[in-house]
Order: sequence, then structure tokens, then C-alpha cells
Amino acid sequence: MINFREKVIIIKRYKSVWEPKTRVSINMKDTRRNSRKRRSRRRTNQHKLSVLVITGVIFLMTALVVVGGISLRAKEKSYLAQETELKKQIDEEKARSQEIDDMEAYVGTDEYVEEIAKEKLGLVNENEIILKAK
Repeated sequence: MINFREKVIIIKRYKSVWEPKTRVSINMKDTRRNSRKRRSRRRTNQHKLSVLVITGVIFLMTALVVVGGISLRAKEKSYLAQETELKKQIDEEKARSQEIDDMEAYVGTDEYVEEIAKEKLGLVNENEIILKAK
């Protein structure tokens, strides 16, 4: 197939020698129509390519958002588990703190002093009788 430039060169050569003027104008019109068609096809192909690229980018971004959402849900689950564990530890520490406060109050009483004197030092009250097992 002869491209546009070659046609123009051929037409110029034949114009002066063999071809009448009307024939040249018909070939030029055909050439213009063909070039318009080619431009139109090229634009259509470029448009299709652009639409395809944009669609691909949209799908890629959607995939990234979905993957990000899944990872955020996994992090949320781990944080909720960690939160419940920490709440449990807080409750245990509050109970332990209450036991320590109760023990501190008990240590300051005469009852505690008497108990320690009996257990550790082996002391007894004046009215008590000690029985030992054989």
C-alpha cells in the first residue's frame, strides 16, 4: 500500500505529464478521507487505551483499600484482646491493692501483735494454759 507522501509525489509527477487535473483532485479527496479516518481510529484507540488505564488504576486503588481495611480489622481485634487483658490485670491489681490496705490496717491492731507474739515468739497471756501433745 502506498502511503500519503508517496501518493503526493506520484500525483505531482503524473499531473504534468499524463493525468488530468480532476483525477488528481479525486485522489487527494480520497487521501484526505483516509487520513481523517486514520486520525479518527487513532483517537478512538487512544480513548480506549485511556479508559482501560483509568479502569486499571481504579481497580488497583480499590484493591489497596480492601487490603488496608482487612489489616485494620486484624489490628482492631488484637487491640481489643489486649484491652481486655489489661482490664483484667487492672482488676487483679485493684484486688491486690485492697488486700494490702486491709493487711496494713490489721497490722496496726493489738490482735495482730498478739498473734505474732504467740506464733513467732511463743508468748502466752497470763490466763492461758499451754497443752503440748506427746
